[in-house]
Amino acid sequence: MVEPLPRQHARAIFRAALDAVRPEAVTARAAAELYRGQSCPDRIFVIGGGKAGAGMVTGIESALHDRLDRVSGIVNVPDAMARPSSPIRLHASRPSGVNEPTEAAAAGVTAMLNLADQATPNDAVIVLLSGGGSALLPAPADVASVMLAPGQRIEILVDFSGYTVGSSSVLRSLPFAAGGGMSMGGPAQGSALDLIRVFVDRLSTGNAQVPKSLGPFAALSAADAKRTRVFTLAMSGMVHTINGQLFDMQRVNFSVPFGDVEIWEYRNLGDEPHPMHAHAGQCQVLSRSTTAILAPEDAGWKDTVLVNAGETVRILTRFDSHAGVFVHHCHNLEHEDSGMMQNFEVLSAPSLKIERQGTEVRLSWPEAATGWGLESSAKASGAPWESLTATPGIVSGRWTVNVNEVAGVRFYRLAKS
Repeated sequence: MVEPLPRQHARAIFRAALDAVRPEAVTARAAAELYRGQSCPDRIFVIGGGKAGAGMVTGIESALHDRLDRVSGIVNVPDAMARPSSPIRLHASRPSGVNEPTEAAAAGVTAMLNLADQATPNDAVIVLLSGGGSALLPAPADVASVMLAPGQRIEILVDFSGYTVGSSSVLRSLPFAAGGGMSMGGPAQGSALDLIRVFVDRLSTGNAQVPKSLGPFAALSAADAKRTRVFTLAMSGMVHTINGQLFDMQRVNFSVPFGDVEIWEYRNLGDEPHPMHAHAGQCQVLSRSTTAILAPEDAGWKDTVLVNAGETVRILTRFDSHAGVFVHHCHNLEHEDSGMMQNFEVLSAPSLKIERQGTEVRLSWPEAATGWGLESSAKASGAPWESLTATPGIVSGRWTVNVNEVAGVRFYRLAKS
């Protein structure tokens, strides 16, 4: 029996998506790019954790195969994924399906800290983490509660130093005004719910400190927005719509120029909350119609933004990682399944040609591609990207800029100016 062509296409798309994010390949590419053209550190320490840890270790060891004598490390992985590995040790830290902290995981973290403490300025420490790390705040926030919607995540640090042995604390979902929705036989939406109780079973000592910052953060500016898009969120009968339309897999609703900063305005006309999520990009909350002061959980980069009933939320977003067709949708499962989703296309950026000769670098792109500027970073991850001040000129039909990498090899990309 011959498989129908649409199903063959669907399988091919699915396999291509999996291949694009396989941890072995992604990590190998990043590691190879990191040390391309640069002198190798004296020693390379690799630490980290996560379900994708084993695959990431394979990628690192593959990319650094010719310098493994300088590599050592330890990475926490679920027990079932632990296997003999050298020079980076895969440490069995928890049974599969157990997400709570374990003694084995704590021992692995201690070993990582001890390893990292050995690093000198001539060494490198690579941290491998798998999980939802796209919503870091610029700095920690001291809060008693936060509002989370489906698809959102948060990492919390709890200080138990004031608790006595035998005491406990409960993580509780607080009651909130939900509106709409069907309980389906379970607790009513918005009702209070105890999630987990943590017991203090022994005394411990330590000198852990809350970090003052969580990494570099570049705020987008509304003044840089090229356009504003408005999305009305509503319910019609038993289905949910965006701008009055149900999702059509064959329809691309709008196009986004690669690298443009845009304002997206979500207007919730219904009586149910909608956590809106866009693929292939991140955003920053600009404003809410219901408050003049944003809550701490609205700070920093987001990939899912809650739009409450009757509320208008404006976000700043920019798609500067990948071109192609993606979706944005409500993260309530029954809402997206009933049609609250749209396709959008991120248009391709022009191809940047990089030619190196010693410390001299020539950067060029097609003359027809106007409105683009150069950004550079000392890191392959681009944290952060910095604008190049050099003015491009036309050479043989291409915009061209010459730079001198006197301070070491840098990485480059085109961004809309």
